[in-house]
Amino acid sequence: MPGVCAGGGALEQPAGGAVKLPLPEHFRWLLLRRVKSGAVANSGQDWLRHGSPMNPFLVEFYKDLREAGLIEMGDPAPQDGVSAVTLTDAGQARYSELCRKQRRKDDPGSGAR
Repeated sequence: MPGVCAGGGALEQPAGGAVKLPLPEHFRWLLLRRVKSGAVANSGQDWLRHGSPMNPFLVEFYKDLREAGLIEMGDPAPQDGVSAVTLTDAGQARYSELCRKQRRKDDPGSGAR
């Protein structure tokens, strides 16, 4: 399947019993891109995109990126308690790597699949 990380076919069974699907590279690239653009913030338990609450489905993926050390939250703003979400150095490196892969995939002359 295009865009799925190599070896990413296995399902993880986290505590609590919910099945966690692997995160395809293209989707991870899109999530990191949103963070890099400044569109993602956090206010306590609420994750926001452009100031509006995010779909709970997406929230889990952002939490995974945070646990993986790819994104971090800044200090809450005093006026509203909202924290900017930014890429860590590891997140920036991963984002850059995924951008290169994306460009190769989009370039028919690159030989990438």
